[in-house]
Amino acid sequence: MIGSTPPARVHTANQAPLRSDGDYVLYWMISARRAFDNFALQHAVHTAQLLGKPLLVLEALRCDYPWASDRFHRFVLDGMNTNRGDFDHPGVLYYPYISAKPKQGKGLLELLAAHACMVVTDHFPCFFLPNMVAAAGRKLPIRLDVVDSNGVMPLSLAPRVFTTAASFRRHLHKEILPHLGQMPAPSPLVGAQLVGSVELPARCQERYPPAPTALLNDTGSASLRDLPIDHSVAPIVERGGAAAAEIAMSRFLSDRLP
Repeated sequence: MIGSTPPARVHTANQAPLRSDGDYVLYWMISARRAFDNFALQHAVHTAQLLGKPLLVLEALRCDYPWASDRFHRFVLDGMNTNRGDFDHPGVLYYPYISAKPKQGKGLLELLAAHACMVVTDHFPCFFLPNMVAAAGRKLPIRLDVVDSNGVMPLSLAPRVFTTAASFRRHLHKEILPHLGQMPAPSPLVGAQLVGSVELPARCQERYPPAPTALLNDTGSASLRDLPIDHSVAPIVERGGAAAAEIAMSRFLSDRLP
């Protein structure tokens, strides 16, 4: 079993209880969209193992976020296509959902949470995500844990707002050593013993069908034309997703950095 996540990286967004008789632990993946080096996933897997439950991973993409376009959508869809394979593990169900019109996904999280033991999500203090998570915390009848996977040092341990990169670096140089020994598990699902399988509520298949394979696989923008997003901003050549990012980073370190 993988270890627990450092407490400084976890905060609970509501006062609702953990429900041990739920059907699964729900990981609502909203920013750390990857199956490795991910404290939120590590926390969800660890909790599921303690409770003897399977894991449901929800990754949703709405069409009404600011600046929604073919370029941004395609980049996220590439990552979802990669995640579909990376989360192929016993006791795990990966559930990609793409809304085709504004507010179409409203109610999905609550429906899944109604059958869950608890919900785990990502802490990301930018864009519309903090307001979205706070609203979910007020609505959900079960515990919502928000987990920080943003950097080497937990955001909660910053003693003040750093107004320049130089001042933050000086602080990090003094404080970084303890955190280097608290890195996330490289692959939280490897060796994880997750019991059972996830059965989606019947209403999910009808009202919130999973994203079609053709949409996740498409390398062009044709499959995006029916979505109410900005089609004047076309996809780029570079692919999205964690696997593509690993390749780009390796290429940078070996070829471009020198």
